[in-house]
Amino acid sequence: MPDSSLDNEELFRIAVIDMKEGRHEEAIGRLKRLIELDPENANAHCLLGAEHAELGLFDRAATELEHAIALNPSLAVAHFQLGLIHFIRNDSQKANDCWIQLNGLPESAALDAFSKSLLLATSGELKGALAEIQRGLTSNPSEALARDMNKIKAQIEDQLQQQTGEPGAKATGDAKHALLNNYSDLSQTPGSRRKMN
Repeated sequence: MPDSSLDNEELFRIAVIDMKEGRHEEAIGRLKRLIELDPENANAHCLLGAEHAELGLFDRAATELEHAIALNPSLAVAHFQLGLIHFIRNDSQKANDCWIQLNGLPESAALDAFSKSLLLATSGELKGALAEIQRGLTSNPSEALARDMNKIKAQIEDQLQQQTGEPGAKATGDAKHALLNNYSDLSQTPGSRRKMN
């Protein structure tokens, strides 16, 4: 079925499936088409940013995620993904500036805990990082997020046992891979826009 015959919701849902199954070209094409039809669709911008991040196009990813946040400041996953881009670029301050926005956002508890655990692990506070991950895992995270949190948890536990003397280095080694999961299941509302007062 050609994309021209699909409505906005169909384009969004099929793009999510493409993302989950690793069909990046198709996902990007459908998300761009959806944004042409619905420029204020915050979730489409967010997922396009995640796709660009997965391909290593971090400047494009940041632009799309910033656009998503401008359209819908309550979109927690966009704040998290943008912070993670800064984090993997070794800019913990900018990452924290993004992640602090998660405080109080609906359904952001797991993302908030995960972001705090990454910052704590980087600074060598492994026990605190482990406690944050534990908090996040009890906050009903998505399957993709729980998988990444458990990866980091295992690394921290291993490092605590081995006491390598390099705080945080191993514990955050897979942080980049967290970005590559897209967390597309956290962004399921096709028509998310800025609310007008």
